[in-house]
Amino acid sequence: MPSSVTWKTFRKEFEASRYDLTTETQRNTAVALGHLERISRPKRLHEITAKTLEDYAAQRSREGIRASTIGHELKLFKAALNTAKRWRYIQDVPQARRPKVESKVPSFISGTEFGMLYAACDQATVPKQITSDAGDYWRALLSWLYLTGWRISATLAVRWDQIEDGVVHSLAEQTKSRREVLLTLHPMIVERLKALKGNGADGPFEPRLKSVRLRHHFVALQESAGIEPRFKNEGQWYGFHDLRRGFATNNYQTLSALELTQVMQHRDLSTTKRYINMAEEHTAAETAAKIFVPDVLRE
Repeated sequence: MPSSVTWKTFRKEFEASRYDLTTETQRNTAVALGHLERISRPKRLHEITAKTLEDYAAQRSREGIRASTIGHELKLFKAALNTAKRWRYIQDVPQARRPKVESKVPSFISGTEFGMLYAACDQATVPKQITSDAGDYWRALLSWLYLTGWRISATLAVRWDQIEDGVVHSLAEQTKSRREVLLTLHPMIVERLKALKGNGADGPFEPRLKSVRLRHHFVALQESAGIEPRFKNEGQWYGFHDLRRGFATNNYQTLSALELTQVMQHRDLSTTKRYINMAEEHTAAETAAKIFVPDVLRE
């Protein structure tokens, strides 16, 4: 017999059950569920079928949403419906077909591009709540992200009282991996944080700031720096995660997989290995300069 549980009742209960996840993950889930509600208008929980989800995906595609984003939303819906099954609200979880995503080597910010961004920091802007000098703020933020490989959400959440003698103590609720992290900061980061001391905020980067508020300022910085991002022909500028991928690419040969896992705050080693594979793919794509060339072809 179909469950009588309404969609609105389940959504309220489901979102309340995710209290232990990061604020960013909770927000992303709420946004995705809101889109499902807007497009599919479910009344009862059991009314959500594979066709419902596939029709949803088709509509999001017509709205110009990328296939990778739609796939991520469907993954969130599956997590929600798995919970509904565990609570015995539904008998089966609908198996919707996920959109095909074109395979390509992920983008990352190279050392040269980082240098261009860093040199352009004095031309940068920041959201109004940032009290520090814009140039000092971006030099410190870019250095932190590129020399730690941290997520932007975890970086913004850091408070001054969590940094002592060049060591940052990140709390479990501030990290996606849900683990406490102790990390000795690179001296270059420590030096650049000095310029932000006395900013009047709880942390160097304004802990209450959302990364989305920084996003268009970051794009403006890229334009000022004269950067041509990979995949720009698709309208994609670099995001903060490209600094994270840059860290992995620059350090996967000098740090062990376990060290990368710990520093980058991954939940498990399998995630780190995806970053390592990405870096190796990029390295393999640049083999032309290493290939032996006979002397006769050099003449």
